[in-house]
Amino acid sequence: MVTKCIVLKTNGFVITFDPATSVVKTLSNARVSGATTYYDESGAQYQVPVNKVFIATSLNIVVEGTGTANFELWNSTASNAASGIQIMQDRIVQNDIDYSNMPIYYEIAASRYLNINTSNTEADKITTSITGVEIDA
Repeated sequence: MVTKCIVLKTNGFVITFDPATSVVKTLSNARVSGATTYYDESGAQYQVPVNKVFIATSLNIVVEGTGTANFELWNSTASNAASGIQIMQDRIVQNDIDYSNMPIYYEIAASRYLNINTSNTEADKITTSITGVEIDA
């Protein structure tokens, strides 16, 4: 039996990608203040499936309007929660700015959620998305 495998290179990271069991995903956040779970392409809250790992490889951020954008990314056991393992925190003080395709590398284990927490009055002006690969654990 021959197993076909692709080596996916993205943002300098090399990931073994089996097209039969792996999926490239882009997750997006709701533009609200507080902690929210990232959504998958179908609009459902994304929880890493059993026996899978989600490897986040790219972060995109758009800040509209004026003010300061504060955000935190969380690897959590609960949806809509700023709890668990904080994997990133940033404060962007510039206006109308677009940080696209920032390379990141985070592995999120099965049954966990990827959450974003925004904690300021400009939270409804922060849009982020994360692209990564869902692979077998």
